[in-house]
Amino acid sequence: MKRKKIMIFSISFIFIIGVFFSSYKIINWYISNQKNKKLNEELLEIVENSKDEINEKEQEDVIDFSKALEINKDIVGYLVVNGTNIKYLVVQGKDNDFYLNHSIDKSYNISGSIFVNFLNKLDGTDKNISIFGHNTRDGSMFGTLRNVLTKEWKDNPLNLKIEFITLNGKQIYEVFSTYKIKAENYYFKNSFSSELEYIEFLNTLKKRSDYDYQTDILNSNEIITISSCDVDNKYRVVLHAKRISI
Repeated sequence: MKRKKIMIFSISFIFIIGVFFSSYKIINWYISNQKNKKLNEELLEIVENSKDEINEKEQEDVIDFSKALEINKDIVGYLVVNGTNIKYLVVQGKDNDFYLNHSIDKSYNISGSIFVNFLNKLDGTDKNISIFGHNTRDGSMFGTLRNVLTKEWKDNPLNLKIEFITLNGKQIYEVFSTYKIKAENYYFKNSFSSELEYIEFLNTLKKRSDYDYQTDILNSNEIITISSCDVDNKYRVVLHAKRISI
């Protein structure tokens, strides 16, 4: 009987510790996430106000990143995906690990930041610009990227133009492929030995799409790839879009 009581006590103690630890993790996540959201909103307001001020001077589609760059020189652009909550400043680190768990001001945060593949050059020479972000449960960061897999999103023509404003100016991309796939590195490849290899790459991405966007892909088109993990972290939600003239 005594041994049974000890066993019950031990199990209860372990259960209570587990509940406290889980509660701590949830509270810590919530506090970190709220801090991250507030910081991103403040920086976004700064760059959007600068955009409005410049546009009043008839310099359309230009953003002054100077104030944001005072906070973090790793900021390289501003991404908007219609039909989602994705409207964020984008950073680029020295690797693809740092911004997985650091805010846009470089402070530690489990929600991370929206970031460009560190191997990419944003000078117009790279064929494939890849942008990553966490799939958060509250819909922040890339938590609403999964919207691109729905019929409602695909059927709205306004959603099929992706806006990416960099330090070099505004770029518009037209969606040509959306899908879910097991975790891999292939789709954010950015180095190709020949035009033929690049064409084969584009054709593969287009064939993967769960929807026919009826968008022509030319070997001269630069593309943007937007990706996030799915809910189970085993799969990735991926969007590809080709750069078009404004």
